[in-house]
Amino acid sequence: MLKGIIDPHVNDGLMKKTVVETGIIVCSGRWYYTASYLHNVAEELFASWQDEAYFFAAKELLLEKEKDLILSYSEDLKSICKAIYSYMANLNVAYPPGKLFEAQIEALLKEKLSAQQAQELLSSISIPLQHNTHKQEQIDLICATDIAEHVKRYSHIYSRYGKLVYYTIKEARTLQKKLIEESFIEKVEREEKALRRAIAEAKMLLGKKAYLIDILQFLVFYRTQRTDMINLSFLRAAPLVKELARTQGISYEEALYCTDEELFGNIPPLGVIRERMDACTYMIDNGRLSCLSGKEHWQIRELLEKNEGTHQELLGRSACAGRAIGSAKIIRSPEDHKKIELGDILIASMTTPDMVPVMQLAAAFVTDEGGVTCHAAIISREMKKPCVIGTKHATKVFKDGDKVEVDANKGVVKKIQ
Repeated sequence: MLKGIIDPHVNDGLMKKTVVETGIIVCSGRWYYTASYLHNVAEELFASWQDEAYFFAAKELLLEKEKDLILSYSEDLKSICKAIYSYMANLNVAYPPGKLFEAQIEALLKEKLSAQQAQELLSSISIPLQHNTHKQEQIDLICATDIAEHVKRYSHIYSRYGKLVYYTIKEARTLQKKLIEESFIEKVEREEKALRRAIAEAKMLLGKKAYLIDILQFLVFYRTQRTDMINLSFLRAAPLVKELARTQGISYEEALYCTDEELFGNIPPLGVIRERMDACTYMIDNGRLSCLSGKEHWQIRELLEKNEGTHQELLGRSACAGRAIGSAKIIRSPEDHKKIELGDILIASMTTPDMVPVMQLAAAFVTDEGGVTCHAAIISREMKKPCVIGTKHATKVFKDGDKVEVDANKGVVKKIQ
């Protein structure tokens, strides 16, 4: 998947000037970009998309890449890999420019409204009107008469980057009962009516710049849609990967820790693969992709995490106001989801669609990363739960079981002694 980022033409048509990434690290599942790259991509997308026609053309290109990815499912594994590489452009553009567009829209709203009114309106329109997979699944589930067929259709919603977690009929029936009891459809209809009014108000206030609201809506929708699509593609590719792994004498799980060149050519020694499975770092450096494990991985991880865990109180940004006190639970991988119990404080580098079931249990969310268009911010507003984003180090500062206070009215998260 990371090979797509190496291609210097991956973002052609999405921004007017090419921005090439020279350094990315994915260490123990956590992504680290060079600050200059994120800044340059954000600035270039922000500048390019001030041209309304260019933005809508770029959006169509992104949707075309999505269609190509879906069509590749019926082809061979090499074709799917090629489509995934091309789709990396979609993964790469939805995050960086968000804060710049938020700031621009907020500044324009402040010309017509008070600072508080502008902030409240911006927050209310930072929820996607278009349904992401997890919400559409819940809407469809309420009306589903064939639960088995429904589960098959949405079988990918809990899987992530090739690690298969299958949706079960039992889970679907339990969720269906809960949603009906909560009058979920009526709730969605009320919220969408209010959202449409807010979007219309914001567009009216922005006048000729109303298309900026379309950009914001696209960004908040596509932040989640892009990962939904990549997870679906991995699920569709799984049978082909399993068959290739069988011919190479390794398991499907072991195959996930091989590059495509290794899978289609020479498989590394099993000792190397299993070392990667234990812990590894993927690195892009000047157009070259490498995988480091063992001592090299731990040295890089120690360097990245150095001096991150020395505070008792962190300041972030409020994504959804409110206050909650609970037991901290740090989520670093899908295996950690089972730790979350009712009333816990969910702390993660960032949240992803597969976390939605455990987010429903949590009293509040805290993230290291993100702006008001990030997944945690969007879901917190939908669930009306306190959320503080962009704390930078929450996953390092707090430990499982710490008693934590989340004051999302002030953007403060602190350990209670």
